[in-house]
Amino acid sequence: MKLFNVLLAVSVSSVSGCMPIVEGVGTSSSTGPFGPGAGPEPPTTGGTPTTTGVLATTTTTTDDTTDTGDTDDTTGAADPPVCGNGVIEGDEACDDDIMGNGPGKLCSDNCVAATCGDGDVQASNDEACDDGPLNNALPGYGECSTMCQRGGFCGDGVVQPEGGEECEPSGGLENNCAAMCRLTPRLVFLSSKSFTGNLAGVAGADKTCNELAAASPELTGTYRAWLLVDGQALTDRFPEFNEPVAWNFTNLGADLLAKSFQDLVALGPESPVAYTELGLPRSDVEVWTNITAAGAAAGGDCAQWTSTAGPPALVGHSGFIPDQGPLALQWHDERWWTDWAGLKRACSKTRHLYCIQVGD
Repeated sequence: MKLFNVLLAVSVSSVSGCMPIVEGVGTSSSTGPFGPGAGPEPPTTGGTPTTTGVLATTTTTTDDTTDTGDTDDTTGAADPPVCGNGVIEGDEACDDDIMGNGPGKLCSDNCVAATCGDGDVQASNDEACDDGPLNNALPGYGECSTMCQRGGFCGDGVVQPEGGEECEPSGGLENNCAAMCRLTPRLVFLSSKSFTGNLAGVAGADKTCNELAAASPELTGTYRAWLLVDGQALTDRFPEFNEPVAWNFTNLGADLLAKSFQDLVALGPESPVAYTELGLPRSDVEVWTNITAAGAAAGGDCAQWTSTAGPPALVGHSGFIPDQGPLALQWHDERWWTDWAGLKRACSKTRHLYCIQVGD
């Protein structure tokens, strides 16, 4: 009997030494086989026991991405205003839709109400001008007032020499008023080439003037030669200028010659006519005219400008550059430009021509 008990004790002891010790299993005591307080703290949550007696641990995975679904955010900011949709929103002062907003309108294209001084002319606000910060309380010529009304300007019906005006485009004698209220120019040039008295008649001389003008990069319009045949009057030769209309007759050096055809004839040019169709100076040369200082036919026209053997014809003088000295003064006083002291030349000799613009 003692032997059986000993064997039983040994068997139990062997089994106890071979079995793994699993915390929390098979005991309610906090005292383990190694005594109180020994070993790790028991887990606060138990595992799942396995068939081998070992607890399987449970792993929890946390995903930082959370699908909240398609829920409306009722706490978000309101949509920004849209200028041009026809609805006044946010800080917009106006909105007349995309077609109603913009330059010249009561509402700008950024939905700001148009006002005098914004640099944009709004006819709908009765603005005649708007120079922005340059608007002047006391506007001078060509300036804009702080009420967006114009000071003196070309086209207001009043000739204002202080603004460089010579005329106003209001009809009457000023019907030749061109841009910037200056008289329409009529050019007079000296031919760069010289010719005998056989010019194929006055029609041939006119053709020569227009061919020279067409070859110049600076000239437009139509031209007529400053010539008469015996018995002809200037009113017949130049009917375009029969009315006492104001013009700016100029040479191609941009010098004023006269402000009307009548002044050109009666007073002579104020400056030399000594510039060719190419704008080059050519002073102190003789010119075929057959036109006296009084503007009449002189008698002697190279057989109406068709022959080199006809009676000699009166010549003029192109003037002096610079326009100074006693000869230049005499040139002006005696109108040598068209009548050089009654001097006539043989038709076989070559002389220059004057060409006068008669049309645009």
